[in-house]
Amino acid sequence: MVAIETASLAIFKARNLLDRFATALIPAKKPDLLDPWLSVAAHSEMSAFAEGIAVDKTAVTAAVIETASNGQTEGQVTKLKLVKR
Repeated sequence: MVAIETASLAIFKARNLLDRFATALIPAKKPDLLDPWLSVAAHSEMSAFAEGIAVDKTAVTAAVIETASNGQTEGQVTKLKLVKR
């Protein structure tokens, strides 16, 4: 992976942005980091991803702040669907 990142600056920047999104913004529960991240991402190779997040910014902010998750429910629904098949 390091060789690929050194060969392409765009890949390195995209990975850096993704890492910042996944490790700094989400676990830190700091929605105020979203706007600066979107500004940087909008002018990068991840602009389409950033636009998608900006369109649904309210939901993304809620996902960052809220601790509740429907993961357990989704898992049970998936298990039930598999049993029905």
